[in-house]
Amino acid sequence: MIHQNAIKIQKIKHNCFILVILSIKQMKKDQNSIVKDKWRLSYHM
Repeated sequence: MIHQNAIKIQKIKHNCFILVILSIKQMKKDQNSIVKDKWRLSYHM
C-alpha cells in the first residue's frame, strides 16, 4: 500500500516537473514574440 502511494507521488512530481518545463518554454516563446512585435512596431513608427 505504501509502495503504491510512493509510486503515485513520484508520478505526480514527474508530471508537475513536465508542466513547469512546458510553461517555462511557453513563457519564453511568448517573450520572444512580444520582443519581435515590439521591434516590428518600433520599426514601423
